[in-house]
Amino acid sequence: MGADFMKKQKIQYKRFSRETFGLFRFNFWPLVIFEILYSFCGSTIIFPVTGFILKHSLSAAGLFYITGSNISELLRHPALWIVGLALLLILAFYTLIEFTTLAVCFHESLAGRKVQIIPLMRSGFKRALAIFKPKNFLMILFLILIIPFMNMMVTSNFIGELTIPGFISDYIADSPLLSVIFMALVAFLAVLVIRWLFVFNIFILKDSSFKTARHQSAKLIKGRFFHTLWRFFLWNLFLAFISLLAALVFLLTCIIPAALIIEYIQGMSDPSFWFTLLISLVSIIFLLGSSILDAVVTPLNFAFISKLYEAYSKADNAVPEDILLVENNLSLAPQKKHLVIAACVLLVISIGIKSAQIILAFDGDTADILLSGPQITGHRGNSTEAPENTRAALEAAIANNADYVEIDIAETKDGVLVVSHDNNIKRISGQDIDIWNSNYDDIKDIDIGSWFSPEFSGERLMTLDEAIETCRGKVKMNIELKPTSHDHEFVEKAVEVIQKQNFKDECILASLDYATIERVKQIDPSIRTAYISAIAYGDIDTLPVDAFSIEATFVNKTLVNAVHRQNKDIYVWTVDNEELIDNMIDLNVDNIITDDVPLAKELVKENGINSQDILRKTLEQIVFGM
Repeated sequence: MGADFMKKQKIQYKRFSRETFGLFRFNFWPLVIFEILYSFCGSTIIFPVTGFILKHSLSAAGLFYITGSNISELLRHPALWIVGLALLLILAFYTLIEFTTLAVCFHESLAGRKVQIIPLMRSGFKRALAIFKPKNFLMILFLILIIPFMNMMVTSNFIGELTIPGFISDYIADSPLLSVIFMALVAFLAVLVIRWLFVFNIFILKDSSFKTARHQSAKLIKGRFFHTLWRFFLWNLFLAFISLLAALVFLLTCIIPAALIIEYIQGMSDPSFWFTLLISLVSIIFLLGSSILDAVVTPLNFAFISKLYEAYSKADNAVPEDILLVENNLSLAPQKKHLVIAACVLLVISIGIKSAQIILAFDGDTADILLSGPQITGHRGNSTEAPENTRAALEAAIANNADYVEIDIAETKDGVLVVSHDNNIKRISGQDIDIWNSNYDDIKDIDIGSWFSPEFSGERLMTLDEAIETCRGKVKMNIELKPTSHDHEFVEKAVEVIQKQNFKDECILASLDYATIERVKQIDPSIRTAYISAIAYGDIDTLPVDAFSIEATFVNKTLVNAVHRQNKDIYVWTVDNEELIDNMIDLNVDNIITDDVPLAKELVKENGINSQDILRKTLEQIVFGM
């Protein structure tokens, strides 16, 4: 008896699955075109514009990022709360457009009616406008918080990619009580999601509130909760299998051949160019596959929900009235070939824009890092062979083929920028003199090399201009700005020197003082900046800088991946022993700052980078959204 029942259930599930695929195929091309267009508008218009508005709203309020340290200051700006709520409403509205459009399409498909793309989108957009009614504001929480929290595959836009910040999840994991509370919350939300599974199907049929739609959905689910949960789980497991199969095809047709090509490229005279070309091709194929997958998986999930809604409604004799939701214009009905052409054109444009973003981000330095390992920065020059921050130290770093040199600059009393780590030069000269309290002419001839070795007795304080002239065309520069309370327009002068020397492409400006970095970007946004931090805790990767310079003991794989997701670089300091250098190479950091350039260069060369490592790291860059 039990075996017969299981067999019957299996047959029913197979029939239900076939009918779901039939529902998906019935209006296939309008669905695909809508999904491609929806994704394109989101990635090129909606999300960049909302991000731009938020960024400039924060800037206008004197805030350039949001962390726990400045949340109290944020609370004192009611205008920011208004902007934030408005942006949430816009994002919720855009998310709802996808849901209402898919629900409308499958309602028409269930009734056996073909739809045209423009009338379909018009109908979905019109019904999504209901979110602006006060009675439906609770839907915003469902769209922005609950669906992303439960990681449901029912939306193709970025809302579905939102996750709990890492520092919060770590904090929860460290507390048994919070972990139990968190799991209880997950279970509670899972119950809500299943009970409200048909809310959008009901919402589009009549001018009912979100509350009414929830109640009607819960009524249909009543007595069928575990049955629904199990079928929904199996269906999503099937969709996950489809995604895994697509990844396998990508591996066999693209990744393995690319790995073989990389081995050949590594032996060429200009590997960076050919490697970038190869990555461009891999990116295009990857984006093509992921775009097609997104355009299929989301509608398939919604087709399943719509088919289940119809089945439960029939079983309860509660089939809703057959209302025409899409009024086609028969005189403008496109032929199938025109729909196919339109889908292909949209796909090409969308992939072209996304590929261009990846390729533009994939500069020569990125290619060199992936092909040859991390770049090496001489800390204060090559300070194991010559006195720090001197011309001799810079020349020693150049002689040892350093990729960068790191120097520190300070400002004299008369406004000259000089190269020195300490503002008081007693440690390197024996004289108790503060740079900020001295004119340049009074300190420019002081010996700062003899403390290291008599052979360097001729070394003197360099100006920033002199340091740039020493390094130009030979090595790039990591210039740390070390302001004091005695400076006058210190940042402005540093930027002016970089601009005057036409050196922006050969340097990065760094500082421990975040306000200094902000000021650099305000003066000249095209200058690359790095934020130096002795620790790395929380979501620092979201700060609006180009790179992070972190003390090595706080660097781990999670941090490196988080920084790379933001299309930013991670520098580590100060890494002088063999074991730590090897660890940093394995972590795929972008730049190792060291006092021992020869050792670091040797270890990077000895470690070697095989084609599998290169490809793995490259895919991480692409997938993480370079």
